[in-house]
Amino acid sequence: MGNTKDTPNLEISQSSTVTNQRPAINLSVSDLVTVRLNKGSHTGKLIAFNANYLTIEGNGGAEKILISQVKEIEFKGDVWVKNSDGTIITFPWRGGDKILSKLPINALIVDKGIKKATLNLDSLSEGGYNRFIQDTTGKNYGIKMITFDSSGTITVKIKQIIK
Repeated sequence: MGNTKDTPNLEISQSSTVTNQRPAINLSVSDLVTVRLNKGSHTGKLIAFNANYLTIEGNGGAEKILISQVKEIEFKGDVWVKNSDGTIITFPWRGGDKILSKLPINALIVDKGIKKATLNLDSLSEGGYNRFIQDTTGKNYGIKMITFDSSGTITVKIKQIIK
């Protein structure tokens, strides 16, 4: 079944010579997140995310936070997965991790309602992309953590979900 070892970071190329747009991958996400800031942290439900800010809801209100203030986002609790019949159910995290480094922040789109996210893999090198697809085809993954790098890029840790 699942491999519980971490997979090393995949090769990344920030080259603008990519001519074919690769299909994005769909990832499941959990409702609860902890957002660690340069100063302090917040826990709640992530209700908006883009390259400039995120919004977290908790304690009876919502707070909009500039991405420049965020160090990392950790997704907690069970992850949401859509069944073949369209129903959404939760599963605990299980299986191996994959780490994707130096991705442009706009490569990640978290859908409103925060049940899933889409990750664009155009910035992966050809070899890194091929290995990633070979390792992940036919498996479900969810986002476990997003780290904001000083270079303005993100590192995304995904974890396999074994039903």
